[in-house]
Amino acid sequence: MGTLLSGDLKPTAVEKTKNTSSKAKKKNRRDSNETNGSSIQESPVIVSEAYQPGPSSSSDLIDFVRLFQPYAEKSKDATALRKKGFLSADMNGNGECSLAELENYIMTTIMGSKIEKDRKKNLFKAFRPSYIRAYNAAKSIKSNDGTVLSGAKNATEDDFVSFGEFRVFNAYLCIYAGMFDAFSRIDGMGEGRNEGDDLRIDLDEWMGCYKQVKDHGFVGLANVSNDDEAKATFQVIDDNGGGKLHLVEWCEFIKKAEIEAKTKMGTLLSGDLKPTAVEKTKNTSSKAKKKNRRDSNETNGSSIQESPVIVSEAYQPGPSSSSDLIDFVRLFQPYAEKSKDATALRKKGFLSADMNGNGECSLAELENYIMTTIMGSKIEKDRKKNLFKAFRPSYIRAYNAAKSIKSNDGTVLSGAKNATEDDFVSFGEFRVFNAYLCIYAGMFDAFARIDGMGEGRDEDDD
Repeated sequence: MGTLLSGDLKPTAVEKTKNTSSKAKKKNRRDSNETNGSSIQESPVIVSEAYQPGPSSSSDLIDFVRLFQPYAEKSKDATALRKKGFLSADMNGNGECSLAELENYIMTTIMGSKIEKDRKKNLFKAFRPSYIRAYNAAKSIKSNDGTVLSGAKNATEDDFVSFGEFRVFNAYLCIYAGMFDAFSRIDGMGEGRNEGDDLRIDLDEWMGCYKQVKDHGFVGLANVSNDDEAKATFQVIDDNGGGKLHLVEWCEFIKKAEIEAKTKMGTLLSGDLKPTAVEKTKNTSSKAKKKNRRDSNETNGSSIQESPVIVSEAYQPGPSSSSDLIDFVRLFQPYAEKSKDATALRKKGFLSADMNGNGECSLAELENYIMTTIMGSKIEKDRKKNLFKAFRPSYIRAYNAAKSIKSNDGTVLSGAKNATEDDFVSFGEFRVFNAYLCIYAGMFDAFARIDGMGEGRDEDDD
């Protein structure tokens, strides 16, 4: 263990992926659409019986909708999928998701898909301006009495998306992504987003491209058949008369047109919906949980005694370790080994952690990886969030120890002000990070047993 903790280690090699320029990606996507037609034409996908991307939609939109449409349906399988998705999104376990938490859910869902690796991060970015539209529309579905949430200063349930609103959020995610897909086709006069886009559409852009979005799946756009109607429609969309169409005006126009046409999408967008029911889980106090855990250890002994787990041939939790530590180590030890299976596991884990795709993970990104790994495990549902919190003070220790394994020449990272590789954990350091995660959690487990004179953390700990 001393050798491992010394940091005198060779970082794991990582394969470099081919970097493709945004223009080349855009051209490839357009060529694919022109050669094969839109994916939706090959295999239609309909969201909540209300929205189907039209044939002029981009291939990126088709792929995006395919990922989130399953979460928007009213089936037993979809409900199970939503429960898993919401559980991973609700990082602090309060039953309410912020925009940041839902953006993380979107990213994690994309990163865990079978879409080509070099397209995943671009797919998240492609529709990001539309996420807040879906979020704002969904978070008011469930009515509330204005009661301020526990632990908040003045936030109510209307400021977040609950599980009861999560199905509709996923439907809105697809629909507003479709609206933005049409918007970005006109903005900058080209498919997708590029350096010419400013998230505003002027009259020239609209007149030059309005015919390109007639078949995007929205009645408000399909009804524009000539230049005179196009000019009149521009004035209608331009709600503030500023001569530029903003995304919020664009979305409101499409929404209003669907509602007035009494389409199924209009009903969905109206917000006049019944939120999905959610089962309440039994709330157990921290003292009771602590007592149950202690009783379990005293009766059965530490889990490690039943089935030993050794981290990177260097660290094995001792028999006085808490059951929480045993469970935590079992989750991250597989990422710390030098086997083919462990390497594959690390690649998947690092890919989900590296939110911005720059090959370097911040502490925040790695904490998200830890949370996601715990939430995706088979550990009892009501213990998962507590397990993440139990060892959180140790994560920064593991992070600081791991991020300096790989030597660097001090070159400032692209897009950063003064950060170098030594300020982040690279894939080459990720195996050791997982080993350190287990070891420093073990150190903290011993510390917490003494601090406050009891196992784990409670109100007596300082």
